Amino acid sequence: MDQNKLKFDFFTALLVGIGVIIYLVILAVDVVVRGFKLALLQLLAPIPIISYVDPKDKIFNQWIKMYMSTFLELFIKLLAISIAVNLLTMISSAELFDTALKTLVAIIAVLVFAKLFPSIISKIFGIDSMGGSFKDIMGMGKTALGFGAGAALGAGAGLITGAAAFGATKGQGFWQRAAAGAQGLGSGISGALHGAGAGSKGNIFGGAKSVASTNANRRNQYNSGLKPTDLLAAATTGKVGMGYAQRVDRNLEKKKQESERLGDVNKVKSEISNIASGSDFGTFVDNLARNGQLDPNQAKKWKDKWVDAQIDADRGDTASVQNFAQSLLNDDLMKQYSAFYDVDGNIMDASTIASSGAIIEKGKQAQIRQQLTALNDMISGDSTIANVVGTNQITSYAKNGGVKDADSAVNRRKEEIFNEISKATQTTEYRTSKAANDGASNGSSKK
Repeated sequence: MDQNKLKFDFFTALLVGIGVIIYLVILAVDVVVRGFKLALLQLLAPIPIISYVDPKDKIFNQWIKMYMSTFLELFIKLLAISIAVNLLTMISSAELFDTALKTLVAIIAVLVFAKLFPSIISKIFGIDSMGGSFKDIMGMGKTALGFGAGAALGAGAGLITGAAAFGATKGQGFWQRAAAGAQGLGSGISGALHGAGAGSKGNIFGGAKSVASTNANRRNQYNSGLKPTDLLAAATTGKVGMGYAQRVDRNLEKKKQESERLGDVNKVKSEISNIASGSDFGTFVDNLARNGQLDPNQAKKWKDKWVDAQIDADRGDTASVQNFAQSLLNDDLMKQYSAFYDVDGNIMDASTIASSGAIIEKGKQAQIRQQLTALNDMISGDSTIANVVGTNQITSYAKNGGVKDADSAVNRRKEEIFNEISKATQTTEYRTSKAANDGASNGSSKK
């Protein structure tokens, strides 16, 4: 290689030149900031001077300290720039270095020295820190760069992912695709705005991630069968986004819990029905039904009346028990019940049957009492149940206002809840928001 030829690297020179310019601008701005600070202190001088009449007032002392500190900062920075200029002049005019690279390194070193010089003097003489302006400038630069980079990345991500969502509307018709296209362009603007905000805080990818996630959810919504106009309609009513489905789900969960609590009433009715079927009288009636001698519905009615007779006897209502016994004796099938006959095989009258306890089974009666008590405790302790079956204590089974009526009221309310849940989950708004939830969940699982 010919030593007399100069090799010039344009790219390296450009980078170094930009660095030198930035350094010089920072130094210049630093000096101007100190100059403005000194001017402000001079403008405020009358106030601390007047406050000096009060020996207890510390404003004047603080002003003197700040003024002298700022004056020295400005003087030292100007001195640093003056020294740097002289050094640079010496380097450029004198042949101190034999190569261009060494000269370049020397120039950069002088600039760095000019930046460090005030800090060194500050530490030696105990002057307040003079690095604040440089840090402020760098912070502003970082914020500006983050703002621009975040906006650019957010806009790019919004347009690219918006186009992908637009592609999912293929075959949906002109207006649907036009709406999807508008949403795609809007996502580019939204990505730029969100990206600028996040970038200014140091997260240049924040806006891009947010808008990409939104468009991924929108693409999932389109793929699930929802149309762009559905999303727009949901947006105009405020029923859009993952939060709407979550609010609806929370409300529906309360309804499901209500249905479960109401189911406790069904359990009481079912338990009492099982008690009746397991009794001696219930076994007798069920056998007649199995043999075809008695209609099953009629058999059920007889067992219901038997349960009420157990409750009446428990309350001491002998007359009601006697009426039930007489109704059994009036029926050709029912009067075949073996408990109605004495040891000589003679059938007893209703009064004797009622007083002898022929149709009252103490063990079953206690079980029925236990279930009835449990139901009344539910009514007293759970407003949800009381709102459906009423607040009155229940004292019968198949009679008006008894357990069976409460069971029917509960079943009606449970059916209403089922219909409410079905209706709420079939709305466009709910399906739109639910698709967004599913899209976010799928995105998280992929991560």
